[in-house]
Amino acid sequence: MVSVCTDVCVQWTDAEVPQMIASSKYPDQRVHRDLKEQLYCDVIEYFNKGKASLLVVFLILCRLESTQRKCKLLPRLSGVEESE
Repeated sequence: MVSVCTDVCVQWTDAEVPQMIASSKYPDQRVHRDLKEQLYCDVIEYFNKGKASLLVVFLILCRLESTQRKCKLLPRLSGVEESE
């Protein structure tokens, strides 16, 4: 989500940040380049602190999906069909 926002809303330019996307969290970042750099630094910091919870959820869901597919294949591989 942050990556999408930083790619669309904030550019790598020295143009002033419009009030619409200015944030009280980053009062010193007045140009796009500074704000975008700070946003990326924050993302890296959150990731390093282990706050990438969405990534963890995604990985868990991928693992669950993989396990479910394997469980559906087991009866077919063993010659036993699932009863509906």
